[in-house]
Amino acid sequence: MNNNNIEKKMDQDNQLQNLYRRSGITKESCFHSSKRLERHNYLSLFSLIIVAFSLIVLSITTQIYFENAFIITFKKSIDLSMTAMSIFTLVISIIVSKCDFALNSDKFRRQAMEINELRIKLRPHLNSNDKDHVIYKEISDIYLNILSRHLIHKQIDYKISNCESKYKKVLYEIQLFALEYFPYIFIILTSCTLLSLMFYGIYSTEISGEIC
Repeated sequence: MNNNNIEKKMDQDNQLQNLYRRSGITKESCFHSSKRLERHNYLSLFSLIIVAFSLIVLSITTQIYFENAFIITFKKSIDLSMTAMSIFTLVISIIVSKCDFALNSDKFRRQAMEINELRIKLRPHLNSNDKDHVIYKEISDIYLNILSRHLIHKQIDYKISNCESKYKKVLYEIQLFALEYFPYIFIILTSCTLLSLMFYGIYSTEISGEIC
């Protein structure tokens, strides 16, 4: 085997190895995108349920205890809170319907599975002697076709799923939580806090009235 053939074979080996590596990175990023969007779907629906439930309870309670001293004193604040919660409900509903987290999560999962199947087909060629340009071209075209038919994952998905440093991975996960998940948690906690404060205020004034 002359030098040209050796160099050509090495280039082909490098191409296949590089394709195998790149497809592995994309697969892990797609799986993480699927999980991220699935969490978005659960959190958005759960927060929507909590806010809607809180609105119903607040509305019914203010009508039942309309003569309560706490309700009379903080009527404007309660009405303002209910208005803000109604806006939150509308915003969350629009986000859920527009982003379609469940559907996109399934698309990323299917994309990752397709890439994984492609990598299984590619793996035998990495350690064999039948590497040639045709094999690389065929599998590369399939890989590009898969990418063109699906969504593109976010940079944060790549960083978390392919980060080798545990410290950096924790930082990326904190960043993901703060930017994407915390708003849902804030809405849920705010709704529960408003309900708790209102019930506590009503109960306190009722008890005080009975004592007096």
